Amino acid sequence: MAVILSREAILAAPVATTEVEVPEWGGSVLIRALSAKSRVLLLDAIYANEAAHAAWKEDQAKPEGERAGLERVDLYDHSILTVIFGIVDEAGEQMFSLADYERFAGLDYNTIVHLWSAMNNHSRRDPEAEKKSSASTRKGGSSSASRSRSAKR
Repeated sequence: MAVILSREAILAAPVATTEVEVPEWGGSVLIRALSAKSRVLLLDAIYANEAAHAAWKEDQAKPEGERAGLERVDLYDHSILTVIFGIVDEAGEQMFSLADYERFAGLDYNTIVHLWSAMNNHSRRDPEAEKKSSASTRKGGSSSASRSRSAKR
């Protein structure tokens, strides 16, 4: 019979991490499934970005003399955001923030997709799927990560 967890045991449970090799970066990183807090922050960033992008597009649709002059806002790439919010240090603390988006957007996209895929497999707690996905991605196979939103230009 399974152990019924107490409130304290549940709230003290560590967030599982997985080490993922990233030879392109010369080492490995620790990833975790997004915490509820990280997911809320990620979704807030996506919604704010989409609203700013829509406002910019609406402004651009107006005749030139009627525009508010809003600065161009491109849509975030969801796989980049997920990687930013999912890489953690050895203590399990998130290493990066939304402020790092532009730097991550300049990194090799295949590496981002590899990490995004590893995070999705980690979230499913299926180590065999992670191994298969990692091997497929490294051999030039396709990944479901291509479903993500358009990359920031």
